[in-house]
Amino acid sequence: ALYGSDAVGGVVHVITRSGSGSPASTASITGGSYGGRLWSLDLRGGTESVSYGFGLSDSETDGILAFNNGFQNRELSGVVRFLPDTRSRIELATRLGGREFHYPTDGSGNVVDQNAFTFADEVTLGLDAERQVSERVRVDLSLSSFASDGGTDDAIDSGADTLGFYGYTSLNSLERTRVRVQSHVLFSSSTSGTLGAELSDQKQRSFSESLSQYGPSSGESQNTRTNRAVFFHVASGLEAVDLNAGARIEDNELFGSTSTWQVGASWGYAEGGRFRASAGTGIKEPTFFENYATGFTIGNPDLAPERSSSWEVGWEQGLLDGAVHFSGAWFDQDFQDLIQYTFSPPNPGDPNYFNVAEASARGLEAGMSISSGALTAGGDFTWLATEVIDSGFDSGEGATFVEGEALLRRPKSVVGASVSYRWNTGTTVNSSIRRVGERQDRDFGSYPAAPVILESYTLLDASAEMPLLTAGNRSRLSLILRASNLLDAQYEQVFGFAAPGRQVYLGAKVDLGGGS
Repeated sequence: ALYGSDAVGGVVHVITRSGSGSPASTASITGGSYGGRLWSLDLRGGTESVSYGFGLSDSETDGILAFNNGFQNRELSGVVRFLPDTRSRIELATRLGGREFHYPTDGSGNVVDQNAFTFADEVTLGLDAERQVSERVRVDLSLSSFASDGGTDDAIDSGADTLGFYGYTSLNSLERTRVRVQSHVLFSSSTSGTLGAELSDQKQRSFSESLSQYGPSSGESQNTRTNRAVFFHVASGLEAVDLNAGARIEDNELFGSTSTWQVGASWGYAEGGRFRASAGTGIKEPTFFENYATGFTIGNPDLAPERSSSWEVGWEQGLLDGAVHFSGAWFDQDFQDLIQYTFSPPNPGDPNYFNVAEASARGLEAGMSISSGALTAGGDFTWLATEVIDSGFDSGEGATFVEGEALLRRPKSVVGASVSYRWNTGTTVNSSIRRVGERQDRDFGSYPAAPVILESYTLLDASAEMPLLTAGNRSRLSLILRASNLLDAQYEQVFGFAAPGRQVYLGAKVDLGGGS
């Protein structure tokens, strides 16, 4: 059972690699186009009862624009896993990161600002403990925290910078803590279930100051919100049929009680063949800014979460002992209570954010892959149809939401192919190509915004890794070559903002320790 943007938009799960056996380390460094440079270092190892993994990395680029376009991201991560006995597991994990991005563009993509940048420092901590209390019951306890301090700094460019909005500073601090307890029960050899409860707390502090020819303005806020939830999930396999179902009930301090659910089934109709179907609902909570903004923009504490409902049916077929694989799926999604900003609230002093818009997305996905010895190849195709059902406050052909029109920046079609080959010497070559179709967008450089079309584009990427020094059956020193957008396609993912052209990177990787 998922919550928030996890449920509506998907899940990104970052895993820090741990090791086993004698200590081993990998170091790599690459550099190339646009002043890009990246280095990373990791250390891993372990015994039967303890394993560990630590990583350190730094990536930088000067950016694709003429000035003030640098980006840097630094990260330190680590995980330690303990097995006190055969029935218990304890895992400690942490991730520390800092990033800074300089941007010279205004809201229309014009390169005009000499010193604007955003920054953020983040710390994530996690503790997971697991105990097999009996042959049929396992209990998990999870504690996690996330803290972020960041903001925006856009100082006055010069003494002559006095027109319009010419200066802005913001600071934002966010803390999230979560406690989750769940029990996994094996009812039979083919049926299992999970029952759990979760308590999460969020705290936010922010300050902003804007400078303009109309005079300075500032805003600050400090807010908290708490969410309680219970959830369950059941999965059962009945010969060729697998069934699963789950539900989650939320009790949120702001938007009250709500529930989400999910069901799924699959049928293995023949060797290597399977049909599947699933349906479910999800929610995405409002941001703190949408709830509590002050100043020129007024937040709405009465916002409901954005909601989604979806279903899909799919098919998979493997042939030649899995060497060839085909897949296809049809999906259908509806999004309700979408949060929208309006410049003109119904009454003076009313908030600027309301749950008013509705949209849908449906489409077809198809793919195939072939694996034969050293060669792996595949292809995929997606056809997508989106539609605005209710435009909310938006009106006119230049609005962000136009009833009956497609959602912005969603291509109707995307097709891609990839191939990989590994020689007996250990050299590996990979290549991929992807064609993205036309998308609707808006030119926000004028008021009202004008409809525009983002042209289709094709991206060709390639990479290679060649061992230069081996010991035993392992590569100890390798040459790395990576290229993106080899055709140097000129394209935009957002109107007015150019995407990077051809990029080529060259580097090396060293592996130490870990035996032969």
